[in-house]
Amino acid sequence: AYKQEKGRSFLDMLSHPEDVAECTMQPIRRYPVDAAILFSDILVIAEALNVEVTMPGGVGILVPNPLSGPDDMNKRIPPPEEMTSEFVKDKLGHVITSVKLIRSQMAAEGKSIPLIGFS
Repeated sequence: AYKQEKGRSFLDMLSHPEDVAECTMQPIRRYPVDAAILFSDILVIAEALNVEVTMPGGVGILVPNPLSGPDDMNKRIPPPEEMTSEFVKDKLGHVITSVKLIRSQMAAEGKSIPLIGFS
């Protein structure tokens, strides 16, 4: 339903903080849970590191151009010294914005539970 309504795939949705916040908030509105879980996916990190990931539906996760070896990795993935806070902000800023939006929404709705994610 979401894909038809918004015209976005799962991975596209993860770059829209308002959608991530809503998906994170829904379970804590419905159930007496101990924590909210950030609705995201570890694949956003792969994408931030220039590894294309797709989820076309019905077949799972696809990596059209996987890393072929150390030389390919060195060409495609930025070296650690380039992974500055600005790099993170540029490539994963939507995750940070999502977290801020979720925390704000939780406060507005009187939800005083931890927000957890994964790495």
